[in-house]
Amino acid sequence: MKRVLSVQDLSCVGKCSLGAALPVLSVMGVEACALPTAVLSSHTAFLNITRADLTDRIPAVMDAWGAEGITFDAILSGYLGAKEQMALVKRLWTQCGKKKSLRICDPAMGDGGELYRGFDSSYVTAMWELVRDADVILPNVTEVCLLLGKPWRDNFTEKEQKDLVLSLAENIHGSIIMTGYRQDGGGVGAACYDRAEEKFLTCCGRQLTGSYFGTGDLFAAVTTGALVRGKSLKEAVRLAVDFTAISIEKTLEDSDARWYGTDFEKALPWLCRHLQESEV
Repeated sequence: MKRVLSVQDLSCVGKCSLGAALPVLSVMGVEACALPTAVLSSHTAFLNITRADLTDRIPAVMDAWGAEGITFDAILSGYLGAKEQMALVKRLWTQCGKKKSLRICDPAMGDGGELYRGFDSSYVTAMWELVRDADVILPNVTEVCLLLGKPWRDNFTEKEQKDLVLSLAENIHGSIIMTGYRQDGGGVGAACYDRAEEKFLTCCGRQLTGSYFGTGDLFAAVTTGALVRGKSLKEAVRLAVDFTAISIEKTLEDSDARWYGTDFEKALPWLCRHLQESEV
């Protein structure tokens, strides 16, 4: 069984980060391991939150794994609340990765044209140290603009979005999966640069209403699980787009669920069946 390490925060209540990634990876037949970067009482849509940063505990965990000879087939990093954690992720790649381990980075630092609260330009600069050496990165459109130092708009054309992806591809080592890509005709999904194939490709579905916590975490987890199981980048992205859309459709059945998180649990049986059928 393939073993994947997910490095991101744990929101004890609310469907995002590790709470979303671990069950998805497990359903995909992958051993899901966790390295929490912080523990939050709930995600940030809740009004009352307490947070414990775990930066100073991560080296001890890594040393314990090293003493046990524990390694991973893929290391997926998500939300990192401190710049110091980026250097620790790079150390994880070297210390706990196998020779051909996948280094996958979701540079979670902004959306809607703005950095997340508490981040500044120095955080973006530090993120470059991580994304430039990753095998696969999964930024949204805002994060691509931040990395490139380009202004964000909410109405980029298909060509402009393609140019953003290709511009970023000129400056990094690995493949790019830009989420939040919008087709001129109304479809939404991802625009990608496949480094192995040296090809630009897109994968979209129909646009659904609303904005939901945790969809990026779900997308990254499905993509990682599919890649570790030997799927191509195109196949992995198609699966992630479809699963995310189905999860949102399930959430639309509950008018109060959007702010709390995506009802991805209801879509897990579909994900399991799809993987079984595609590998018969």
